[in-house]
Amino acid sequence: MMSLARRCRFGILKCCFEEKVRAAPPGQAIVFYHGEYVLGGGTIIRNKEASGL
Repeated sequence: MMSLARRCRFGILKCCFEEKVRAAPPGQAIVFYHGEYVLGGGTIIRNKEASGL
């Protein structure tokens, strides 16, 4: 579902999705998988659609 993940300054990862993500509020976890293996994860700090940026 994700089309792009790009590392930004200060260890922040910007994630862009192919389809609109319905519920991604700040504070929610995001986890990255490759098949059944967890590659990493973090906490959502901002949702561009919801904040109007």
